[in-house]
Amino acid sequence: MTTNLEESTDKYFKSFNLTTSQMSELKALEESYTMTKPFFNNKIRWVWSLSAIVAGLFIVFVTLQEKEEISPDVIANEIAYNHNKTLSVEFKGNSINEIKPHFSKLDFNLVPSDRNRISNFHIVGGRYISINKRLAAQLQLKKQDNKDIATWYQLPLPVNHRLLAVDPFKKDLEVYSNGVKVIIWEEKGVLHGLARKQ
Repeated sequence: MTTNLEESTDKYFKSFNLTTSQMSELKALEESYTMTKPFFNNKIRWVWSLSAIVAGLFIVFVTLQEKEEISPDVIANEIAYNHNKTLSVEFKGNSINEIKPHFSKLDFNLVPSDRNRISNFHIVGGRYISINKRLAAQLQLKKQDNKDIATWYQLPLPVNHRLLAVDPFKKDLEVYSNGVKVIIWEEKGVLHGLARKQ
């Protein structure tokens, strides 16, 4: 009768027996291992938990810092992109006060502007838009002759934007992007942008 490799190996290893002293040593080794293992595991768990907390805090602080950054170029490019899309208005209105109730989802209140460049236009309507990963308002403007169309954007400023070494919005910032002239400024605690074709 022939046996296969598995049966031969099983038979071979079953032929070995441990002596009484070997069994005692094995039991002592097992007991000493089980007594030290929980302490060792608790220590590793504690180190891993502390490491996870430190890594989590690091990620939170880095992420929060990134969200608070304001890049004028990025904002200008997003404003120009949205202006070129020529999206229709969602809400019609002729003034900030008339259109403000439609923008209840914003984290800030729409504010009127005292700038001459805005007073040369009248408001036609507005819509929600996303700029710099924040919900913002896009207001469509027209001149009295209805030939010149512009879009006016209002978005919230991060709380700590004044902590930047150089605040880019203290003066009007003029940027050209994709054939659009974009003027960005801060007024009444809100970041404004005005876009017109050039």
